[in-house]
Amino acid sequence: MASKVCFYLTATQLGGAERSVLDLASNLERYAGGTYTPWMVVPRSEGPLLDEFRKKNMPFTVLEMPARMLRMSRKKALRGLVDGLLAIPAIVIYIYRFIRLVKGEAPFVIHSNGIKCHIISSVTSLFHGSQVIIHMRDILGKGLSLLAIKLASYFDVVCFVANSKCTAQSLSMMKKQVTIIHNGLDPDVFKRSRNTYLHEKVGIDESAPIVGILGALARWKGQLEFIEMARRLSLKNDHAHFVIAGAEIYDTRAEKGFLLELMDMVTGHRLDSRIHMVGFEADQVRVLNSLDILVHASIKPEPFGRVVLEAMAVGVPVVAAAAGGILELIDDGINGFLYTPGDVGQMAEKVRILLADDELCRKTADSARKKFEEKFLLKKHVEAVISVYNQLAPGRV
Repeated sequence: MASKVCFYLTATQLGGAERSVLDLASNLERYAGGTYTPWMVVPRSEGPLLDEFRKKNMPFTVLEMPARMLRMSRKKALRGLVDGLLAIPAIVIYIYRFIRLVKGEAPFVIHSNGIKCHIISSVTSLFHGSQVIIHMRDILGKGLSLLAIKLASYFDVVCFVANSKCTAQSLSMMKKQVTIIHNGLDPDVFKRSRNTYLHEKVGIDESAPIVGILGALARWKGQLEFIEMARRLSLKNDHAHFVIAGAEIYDTRAEKGFLLELMDMVTGHRLDSRIHMVGFEADQVRVLNSLDILVHASIKPEPFGRVVLEAMAVGVPVVAAAAGGILELIDDGINGFLYTPGDVGQMAEKVRILLADDELCRKTADSARKKFEEKFLLKKHVEAVISVYNQLAPGRV
């Protein structure tokens, strides 16, 4: 009989972390030979992630997380603390329901994704009886979140997985060893298939090069810097267009209203005809295959950088901020180009060079696809996670 794995999530949107969890869970039975079966626990009753679950016939349970709890943010610690205090009654009820749910379903392990889920699943482990894998997809600085995760490491049933060496290094003070498992992609899904989808969507000529940034709309993701880069290049290049694909997917207070700020900046620079805000796009492959260059503009270290790997897989040249997990993906000048995070001038120069050199773009894209195939295949990722499951319960295989 297959052992149930509970994938516990804090979001129902489709950010990079959620896409990685979806890839892992939907391929678990395939690569585990029926030994493990996924069960998803989510905090809301709607969202594109749930649509994907339904398409793939994946079982999921909605355990509504209190609104104040969802809004709590490490970026606004004081406000988050206030929200937490006001939400105590609702949180207590939620934790009680979580314990009852887990005890009833009796998963072999809770595979936790997201800081709130890490804390709840580990603290309640004495009551629900399941083992816990804390899958870190965030780089934690000093603060309450890091302290809470450190305390979780003292529970015997808790173990740690990180999506990059950089993420693991932020957990160096943990009591337990952290297993590094890079994300992976399906090469049959992420492949080059050039299209004009974005050209048609924003109404521009098919011959116009498109430089894009994809991801959740959040200040640390660098969309403001991307717009400034586009402004500078627009003064020198009459043909390139720039696309911002993404939406405000976070429930926390820190990023609310950021979309309007970006739109105001584009209008203020009178660049509405050159910079196009296309919103959330579920089909990442189609969007990436409409781009000539992908820009990764995060101003803080990226825990992994899934969208960079996606671009590498489909053969789109990448210009990326040189920090965090990106350094484990990009070899500067070989399979992509790096610049100092936050340095808009460097970013613009790297993009300008690629726009002017089709042969360089081709060579860079070919090298990127090669590295992807050598190191970041989905099969390798899923099998590495299964190995962790097997270590937790060797008698089950």
